[in-house]
Amino acid sequence: MDTTTMTIGAILIPDDTVQSVDGRMGSAIKCIFLDEKGYRFKKMHLNSEEFFLTVEALKGSHWIDAPIGSQLRFL
Repeated sequence: MDTTTMTIGAILIPDDTVQSVDGRMGSAIKCIFLDEKGYRFKKMHLNSEEFFLTVEALKGSHWIDAPIGSQLRFL
């Protein structure tokens, strides 16, 4: 994950779902706050939770930017 381009409102998906056979994306998170220490995200589903990731944790994670033109449906 390129953390230098992260913006508030950015939506990330796990990179293992991009190659899904039927094209569905299983989960997503939305950036709601950022500073020099890290990022606060909100899970994109009905019972959404908020959590914090440090810059280092996000760099080493499997979250990627949702591809442009993706149709995301949150349950």
